[in-house]
Amino acid sequence: MVLSSAVIAVLVQAAPSTPVDPEKEPFQSLETRVSGAIQTKDIPALDALLAKDFAFSAFLEGQAPAVMNRNEWLKTSEHYTLTGFEIRHVAARVFGNVAVVRLQPSRKAVVGTALDHSGEFAVVDVWTKDGDAWKLSARLLSRPDTLKR
Repeated sequence: MVLSSAVIAVLVQAAPSTPVDPEKEPFQSLETRVSGAIQTKDIPALDALLAKDFAFSAFLEGQAPAVMNRNEWLKTSEHYTLTGFEIRHVAARVFGNVAVVRLQPSRKAVVGTALDHSGEFAVVDVWTKDGDAWKLSARLLSRPDTLKR
């Protein structure tokens, strides 16, 4: 019994830790910075994270697809009150100076004064390298949790 406990202890200590995905690491931070800037309504910080040709597309149940350019999205973000968020299931693929990041954020938010915009979302972001910095070039957002389960 003592021997088997010792063997188990050695195996547990020797078990490899979960490997960190090197492609995911910088984008987890960038995605958190984007959501944080939205939450604090820090438009200059949000502006600094966006590429000059940023485009936003939203596909939500019961609504026509929404497509916005950079200026429209920044203006709309002023009316979006994000009171809480959690970013889960981040995965990234880097193709040279372009990265495709998919994530599933859960948000508690209101648009304007009354339109609840809380729930789980599916997001695909395209980041492009601008010098040494990654810039968010495109965001595609959909809302899978509106489906009846």
